[in-house]
Amino acid sequence: MHGLLEAAGSVSRRRAGIAVGAIACLGLALRIAWMVTQAPVINTDGGEYATMAENLLHQRGLVGTYEGPEILYAPLYPILIATTMVAIPNSETAAHVVSLVSGTALIALVFFLARRVYGRRTAYLSALLVAIHPLLIALSSSVYNEALYVTLWMAMAYFALRALEVERRRDALVLGAVLGLLYLTRVEAAAYVPLVAAALLLSGVIRRRTRQAVVHAGIVCAVFLALAAPYISFLYRHTNHVRLEGKWGINYTMVRNRIAGMNKTETQWGVRHDLTIEGPLLAPFQFVDFTPYSHELVEELRSLVVMAKLNARDVYHSLLARHIGSPVLLGLLVVGWCRRPWTNKRLKDEAVLSVLTASIVVVTLTSATAGERYLLPIVPILLVWSSHGLRQWASWIKGWELVANARRVRPDRIALAANVCAVALMVGLAFQSVDEDGNFACQRGPEALAAREAGLWLAQHQPGAKRIGVRLAVVPYYAKGTLIAFPYGDPDATLQHLARMKVDFIVLESAEAQELPTIKEWMASGVPDPRAQMVYDKTDSSGTRVVIYRWT
Repeated sequence: MHGLLEAAGSVSRRRAGIAVGAIACLGLALRIAWMVTQAPVINTDGGEYATMAENLLHQRGLVGTYEGPEILYAPLYPILIATTMVAIPNSETAAHVVSLVSGTALIALVFFLARRVYGRRTAYLSALLVAIHPLLIALSSSVYNEALYVTLWMAMAYFALRALEVERRRDALVLGAVLGLLYLTRVEAAAYVPLVAAALLLSGVIRRRTRQAVVHAGIVCAVFLALAAPYISFLYRHTNHVRLEGKWGINYTMVRNRIAGMNKTETQWGVRHDLTIEGPLLAPFQFVDFTPYSHELVEELRSLVVMAKLNARDVYHSLLARHIGSPVLLGLLVVGWCRRPWTNKRLKDEAVLSVLTASIVVVTLTSATAGERYLLPIVPILLVWSSHGLRQWASWIKGWELVANARRVRPDRIALAANVCAVALMVGLAFQSVDEDGNFACQRGPEALAAREAGLWLAQHQPGAKRIGVRLAVVPYYAKGTLIAFPYGDPDATLQHLARMKVDFIVLESAEAQELPTIKEWMASGVPDPRAQMVYDKTDSSGTRVVIYRWT
């Protein structure tokens, strides 16, 4: 009998593997198709990561398009890109491969998590929704480090559920490794280490395995520190302080700038008329351990509360946005949560997933910009919850007397048709919204194509090192130059700042004229300095214009 059960289990696992593999292949095909048609130009974040990878591969250190060692962008994503470049020399293509692999791996991780919480049928639905969801397809087809971060975040959620049983040390070992990799993708993930350790200790007390819980929490922390140590050492060498990140001073200054009434662009890149830098992204190293504002703990906490109030409306609308399939998704989520009573096991699992989801919302609320990309890690969790809602909704429909007594159509087919309609509506709403999302539209529009063309022209016009005063990193990536961020300020201050930074070229893009009035003025009347000589001026059929000045 035992042998028969083992054989049946083996067949079941094999079938599950084939099914998940087929769903993953579908997801990969959709992602490749989106990448080819919708992402022909690298985005500005992708340009930074791809440049970091090129410099790592050629042993120039952790350096991106910005001047000096990179302390803002974490190293794992560019390390993976550099590793891929051993087989695929082009950094842009290699970066896409890393994102595609990460996005495809997410499908399998979601299957395992959903199977653990809700069972095999919900797991298949969850994997399928992740495979076909337009937002996750677009993310996996782009060069954003969130493509990797979301996958690792889901791995953390899955192994946290396993580790909280406080049974096998290998679960704690893997969880610590995932937390380390998560931190090396986005440094704020370090906050999960004490959270997970506390959850392990609490679970150990509840299960009367306190000693094992202490050991497991120690394993998680030790493995995390082992993986994080090289990057902590890197930050120490370049900031002269032992630290887990170099962004807090920068982010805090941007938060206070925002509270002071600056717009989002000025918050990050502002410069005064007397050339005092207000936007930390103009001089990141200057603001690592400096801020013009009070940095007492009480004041920092008060600032985060104020930012949460300022960002609340934006975060609320992002959570209800169509790009995740709302309101269909949220309706299914409520059905899945409320239709049946919860067991103690499900209460524990839902509590873990809810706390992790809430952590992402809190980070977004207290950020300087409340970017929608900060919320992306919760999308797979929402899809798992909605998949369970689909199953519960189907069971509810089959229980209707009208459906149960139907003679010509079987109840399960009616329920299936209802589910297909719900999924089609949810995916359709998401597709329409994602197609208009600026995070992804910026990779295919005329502005992106014009920036790439200008960057490639500049790379041929002056090969080798060059300092480029420009708004974003797309042109410097293709031109293989150093990004000197174009400041937000009046024309005189802007000109003096660029001269002080010793730029070789100034790039003006009509797409940035709305956010930076100085660009609009200079594109209309020219750069008001004899040292600026126009070398490139092109307007495409859509009216998008790029002008390049050599600074002599």
